[in-house]
Amino acid sequence: MAASDSEEQFYRLSPAAHEEEREPVNDSIIASGGFDIESFTRDHLHCPSCGKYYDDPRTLPCLDSYCRECLEKEARKQREEKEREREREAREREESGQAEEEPHDLDESYLETLRNSYNLTPVSTEGSTNEYSESLSNTFDCPQGCQCPTGISFDRDGDIDHIPPSNKFLGNMVKDVQLKNEVPAALGDDDDGEDDENHEIGHRSCKKIHLTTKCIDKETAAIVGVINDVHGVHNKIKTAIIKIENMKESVTDNKDAAITAINEHCDKLIADLEEQRERLINQTKEIHNKKMANLKEHQDALKRISDTLQKSIDFIGGSVNMAIPTEFMFLKESFHERLNYLKERYKDSDMLPSDVNENIHLKLNDDFSVDGALGQVVGTPFIENYTLESFPNPVRSRRAYSFKIQSRDICRTEVAGNVPMLEATICSVESLNPIQCFVKLNDEEGVYMVYFYPLRAGRHKVNVYRPQTRPLDDLFVKGCPFYIDVRR
Repeated sequence: MAASDSEEQFYRLSPAAHEEEREPVNDSIIASGGFDIESFTRDHLHCPSCGKYYDDPRTLPCLDSYCRECLEKEARKQREEKEREREREAREREESGQAEEEPHDLDESYLETLRNSYNLTPVSTEGSTNEYSESLSNTFDCPQGCQCPTGISFDRDGDIDHIPPSNKFLGNMVKDVQLKNEVPAALGDDDDGEDDENHEIGHRSCKKIHLTTKCIDKETAAIVGVINDVHGVHNKIKTAIIKIENMKESVTDNKDAAITAINEHCDKLIADLEEQRERLINQTKEIHNKKMANLKEHQDALKRISDTLQKSIDFIGGSVNMAIPTEFMFLKESFHERLNYLKERYKDSDMLPSDVNENIHLKLNDDFSVDGALGQVVGTPFIENYTLESFPNPVRSRRAYSFKIQSRDICRTEVAGNVPMLEATICSVESLNPIQCFVKLNDEEGVYMVYFYPLRAGRHKVNVYRPQTRPLDDLFVKGCPFYIDVRR
């Protein structure tokens, strides 16, 4: 029978026994993130000891709690173990011959020890049922009344009533007397040898303490000293409070002075910064005016030199007599001097399209030279100004744009050669996919017309260059690329 119970218990506690009874998990519920009540009840709401499921899980204090039957069984088992332990201890005491101790029962020898230790003498008091009580030489009316362990009290009319002590008080007398009724040696001895009985004034809380007049004087002096110390501490506290108030006033004054100094310093710094700002603005304006005046002067000088060179070229091309080499060489040397002067003066002048009046000025190329006598002498075009013009395009049914590039060349005659051809590309800054533009030259006016069709409104980058025999050696017009904004 025991074997069958143990097998049933093992089968009930074994997790393998429940594996066959478990239902398959619903994958749809887990996939949807829902809460499966049946699986939660099967996994947690059962007794860990017997495996029994609860009828009402709401009454459980926590998960995996024991059922009521298992709890009662465990409590009954503990009570039986305690009873068996008490029976075993009782048998051991019977075998050893020891009786149970009664904490409040005292034998005669213990009472005799108390009498001798605490000066308990017989007193013949009328109506007393106890043979012993404490000596009456040092007792007054005790506020504890019948609860006093000495068993002595006084009526309000002065009669003495003896209250017999009970076993309860006698049983606790050793503890009470040792803790409460110890008489300090300093208080019980009289240094002057006087009789203590002539100076006894009573007891406190039933303590047999002989208080002499000398002790009272000492206590009075000590109390007076303590009171004086309290007054001294009180005076010190008042002095400290006064010092704290003075410190607070001083801190407030220092704070106001610091704030005033900081404000003055900040105002001074602000004034200095404003002065420096105005001075820098004036210096910047002055430098800007000087640069603009210098730039204007350079442009005027360049214009004059260009006109002079143009006149010289026209003269050489139209009126030079080939039969007079000396005159030709003189004009050639003069031309070289002017040209070298021009190159030397403007070789470091980079003037970008951000100059005034939207003028785009470019410096001469470094490879500017004269190739032999009566050779092809041309100058690099530069963009002096450009203007955007829009006109309808009948072919593509959309608006086209064009801008002019003014070109100044050194030799534009048939003898010296023609101005170079230019090419141009335009692309949006977002796509950076260049599109070739159509460039038309007006040789008489020295103007290039660049036509383009912007893909969309916005900022576009324009690049103008001079094509060469090799594609990698294209000479970009200096100052390019530049940007234009197109609005529809």
